[in-house]
Amino acid sequence: MRAGERSSQVALDLALRRSVASKVKGAMIDGIAALEDLPTGLDAPVASPRTTASTASRP
Repeated sequence: MRAGERSSQVALDLALRRSVASKVKGAMIDGIAALEDLPTGLDAPVASPRTTASTASRP
């Protein structure tokens, strides 16, 4: 495989990955928009994670 062929393969791979990611992102947005109880959940209280010995020592 020559260098020019390799760079073309890399460019095609990147284009395919971006295309797939775009479609997945659109599906996620559609799924979130379809959630009927989402507005009521937005006002729900947020619970802080419990502090454990392993997380308490982190800076």
